[in-house]
Amino acid sequence: MSTDSNRQWLPFSEVRQPFQALLRAIYHEAPQNFVVPRHFKLSVRDGNLLWVSGQVPRFNHEIRHTGIVGQDISLEQAQEAARLCTANFLSIVAAACDGDLERVEQVVRITGYVRAPSDFGAQSEVINAASEVLVQVFGERGQHARSAIGVLSLPGGAAVEIEGVVRLRS
Repeated sequence: MSTDSNRQWLPFSEVRQPFQALLRAIYHEAPQNFVVPRHFKLSVRDGNLLWVSGQVPRFNHEIRHTGIVGQDISLEQAQEAARLCTANFLSIVAAACDGDLERVEQVVRITGYVRAPSDFGAQSEVINAASEVLVQVFGERGQHARSAIGVLSLPGGAAVEIEGVVRLRS
């Protein structure tokens, strides 16, 4: 377990049990490293609230699931993108908790952005995949307020982006 307080992202292999086993069961393949941005933080803690920056479906150094949902990629692929965004979201939360996800008191809110044409109306179906993962991991503590928003463009051509707020135990 890393004691580096400057780490912003933690691979699932460094998450404490029982969450490590749970995450490995949900994600048969998970990112092992991450591109840390130079000009902003992946998360900022304000009191007991952890604000997590938007996460695209990045797997290590590659953005997977690029394109427009409903045109270039299917609803199912977009849902997989939302799950991958959530894997990175959870890795950031884990880093803020020094690997101990038991410190998560409540997932307060997530916002999901879906890159789609103006006539696409299944944004909620896409972001449901992220919500389902959070409830699988945290149970009732994973139930959250949420918005699912359609947009014309996302960083790196990503199809989905997830951001959120988590309340941590002191």
